[in-house]
Amino acid sequence: MALLETNGLTVTFGGLHANDGIDISVERGRFVGLIGPNGAGKTTFIDAITGFVPISDGTVRFAGELFTTVAPHERARRGLSRTFQQLELFEDLTVEDNLLAAAETPTWTDVLLDIVRPGRVSPHQGDVEWALETVGLAESLKAFPSDLSHGQRKLVGVARALAARPQLVLLDEPAAGLDTTESQEIGGRLRGLLDHDVSVLLIDHDMGLVLNVCDEVYVLDFGGVIAHGTPAEIRTNPRVVAAYLGAEAEQSS
Repeated sequence: MALLETNGLTVTFGGLHANDGIDISVERGRFVGLIGPNGAGKTTFIDAITGFVPISDGTVRFAGELFTTVAPHERARRGLSRTFQQLELFEDLTVEDNLLAAAETPTWTDVLLDIVRPGRVSPHQGDVEWALETVGLAESLKAFPSDLSHGQRKLVGVARALAARPQLVLLDEPAAGLDTTESQEIGGRLRGLLDHDVSVLLIDHDMGLVLNVCDEVYVLDFGGVIAHGTPAEIRTNPRVVAAYLGAEAEQSS
């Protein structure tokens, strides 16, 4: 049974099919890529999986459960976490507190505990430290986002998603704005998530990054899947080449 599975997933804005009948599956313990040119519908697809945009048709299943109408925060609580293209870190909070803010779901009892036990250690402290160690930022626990490089800030975004201890993390353009060397470094860090029993769906338009780190790849164009296979198969697929380089490339191949 697939950890994540979509069947006929369709998202419509007015008369536009941003996603049109998408079928994908992510098996537990796999690193799966989703690529496509700008405007192909990648981020809309992630928003649909995580409940941030409504699905017009089709289904989303996670760990065997139907997730189509489950609220975003509940999907995250059940093990489906994500990053966002815009990091939106709290610049006046430490890296540690940025992760704690994402990991915690405060209740009225937490408010009372904070009053009677000021300075208490969060029950998620261990998760935060694990997440930062996993992405190689253990020494940045007390740093502020402004103290970090752009690549490190990207990794803080990944760690923030990991602090909830997900079964599957959806990474939306984690290498955007990075140079080739930084992209390769973050790719190695992300691949290491499998060693911590975290499966990955990596969404990016950087074909080089995705083909280097993924076990299998789906390719979107105009809202639909045009190819699926191993990195080697995707690299030479004429439809993929055409989607990225134009019809002329396909004709001359």
